[in-house]
Amino acid sequence: MPDDSSDAPKDVRLLDIPSYLPWSKGKLHQGESEAIIAHLDATCMWLRPSELNTVRPDDFEEMLDDLKASLDQGAEE
Repeated sequence: MPDDSSDAPKDVRLLDIPSYLPWSKGKLHQGESEAIIAHLDATCMWLRPSELNTVRPDDFEEMLDDLKASLDQGAEE
């Protein structure tokens, strides 16, 4: 059986996910920290190429919330 690696999962930069850039630009327009968005810009997700169009703004919101929580936790220590 041939190995179909064309849809194998790989690290995908958030910037390469079609729904990310409009979301991140909107967040910057709403006053979100440029440093926080830059951190997310440098972040990757483990996805199959066929999953690129399934990532939604809610996924980025969750990542943003997690990042802020980890920064808050680090500031408390």
